[in-house]
Amino acid sequence: PSYVSEAQKFSLKKAESLPTELEGADFFGMLYDYQKQGVLWALRFNFNLALCDDMGLGKTLQALCIASIYMYRNKEKRPKMLILCPAFLCKDWEANVKKRLGAYESQITLLSYDTAKNKSKELKKEKFSIAICDEAHALKNSKSQRYRKLAPILKKLKAKLLLTGTPSTNKSIEYYSMLSVLWPKKFKTLKSFTERYWCKISRKARNSKELAFILPSMHFIRRSKEDVLDLPPKITTTVYYDDPEAKQAMSALIKKVEKEEDKGLVRYHIGGAFHDLASIKARSDALCSAYKNYLKENLPEKILVFCQHLDVLGKAEEWAKEIGVKRIEVIHGGVSTNKRNIIVHAFQAGQVDMLCCTIPAAGVGLTLTMATRVLFLELSWQRGMVQQAVDRAHRISQTKTVYVTQLICRGSLDEWILKSVTGKKKMQTLLLAAARKMAKTK
Repeated sequence: PSYVSEAQKFSLKKAESLPTELEGADFFGMLYDYQKQGVLWALRFNFNLALCDDMGLGKTLQALCIASIYMYRNKEKRPKMLILCPAFLCKDWEANVKKRLGAYESQITLLSYDTAKNKSKELKKEKFSIAICDEAHALKNSKSQRYRKLAPILKKLKAKLLLTGTPSTNKSIEYYSMLSVLWPKKFKTLKSFTERYWCKISRKARNSKELAFILPSMHFIRRSKEDVLDLPPKITTTVYYDDPEAKQAMSALIKKVEKEEDKGLVRYHIGGAFHDLASIKARSDALCSAYKNYLKENLPEKILVFCQHLDVLGKAEEWAKEIGVKRIEVIHGGVSTNKRNIIVHAFQAGQVDMLCCTIPAAGVGLTLTMATRVLFLELSWQRGMVQQAVDRAHRISQTKTVYVTQLICRGSLDEWILKSVTGKKKMQTLLLAAARKMAKTK
């Protein structure tokens, strides 16, 4: 395709000297140098880009700066802006708009992805000039209703800022949705993209080097924390404990996998076992003991505790209270956005000793740099979710070493999740291999 030869001529050069201010954004001077460079690249790209910097590098502030400059430069036309984000980030964006884009507040429509999806007919009638999509990987499934209803609205716009720290979780085909939004004329159909970059049969990337090569020329900007920040160290430790019931549950799961004729159902067995393990952990004396020992050793340092299930989350709070921890707050999916913001501000102000969270509810979008200790009572087997949760503490403004501890139940599904995440292999593949091995040794 012509875009490949265009990519061969493309170079993403840094500015030799960065300006101290830019007309249209009075807060440009407060940005870090790499953030200023991101803004300058956005201007070079005519406000059409995917900002894919690592979690915690301030993509929101860069986007606000870029948007402010766009609105200023086009103020005579009174352009309308559309901001899309996950529901839990709407309040944060409202505050940011008021603070950084207050002069244009009446021209801005801010919606969650799902609300926007449900209002897509009305939104199509609006004449937007620019859009910001935060956590843009929410659109990665190009067959979803969310993409089908929102992509046509976004494709019409010349100015688009797609923000995501995880542009693709594990499949090259997931790049199609973002590329098609940014470049609708170059990436017209999923079929042609799939034929070039994704093998349906093996479910693996095709021409992966070429895809990686073209992304910068497609205005994908990606900087890692190691590239641009001098952050304090992050030290990860795995602590094991034993629970006979959890081991028995794991043996039962492998036997179930071995007998399952429909291999497509294996993942459902794994999901059921994951929920069962949470129930086992909630009544585990071994986990309770290991957890309490951890708290006694590490308090009064500020601690961030992550779980996946509500019953484990409840026990994390209960067990902490049993050893005298008083200032504890909890964040899960049922906690309102407003309440969540209050809790985060209190934690950052040092008014909370320990924050217990579910990974889905607090694993992204929050700054919790008051924490120097991050503890996982449960893991997620979605690659990147655990890392994103750690990055709540290990990000801009963190000045101390962050110590990450994973409490793993030996011989249980925990260990297999750890193997899956660190070995980058799907849980289903690992358990099928284990079941085959067990069948041969009988």
